[in-house]
Amino acid sequence: MTFLKERINKIFEDTLRNSYNNITYEGTWSPAIDLYETETEFVAEAEIPELRQDDISVRLDSNILTIEGERKADKHKIDGYFRMERPYGRFKRSFVLPDTVDVNIVKASLDNGILRIILPKKEVEHQRHIEIGD
Repeated sequence: MTFLKERINKIFEDTLRNSYNNITYEGTWSPAIDLYETETEFVAEAEIPELRQDDISVRLDSNILTIEGERKADKHKIDGYFRMERPYGRFKRSFVLPDTVDVNIVKASLDNGILRIILPKKEVEHQRHIEIGD
């Protein structure tokens, strides 16, 4: 179902973009993002090739992770293209995370076009047995 939704969104996005001879100018796009959980953390990995740290913003507000940025097209190269399929422009993705994320020790890194965000889980208080007195 998710695949179908993403395909329909892509069709609408492609239709709304300004284009001439299959050249796509700045518009919205959506980078691929994997979000998974381990025993100790949640991890988000986003494919954002050609972006620098200055092009990206990562925020965690309560339990909502937001990744946004912009990939700019080189205006000097656009005139020579016959076809441009890689999207350019602004993007914004948000994800609701469980409230078990420890917002004080979140880390992010960017390496070879992959933004990796480590969201450690809060330490769970262990249950203790309480004796009932007379």
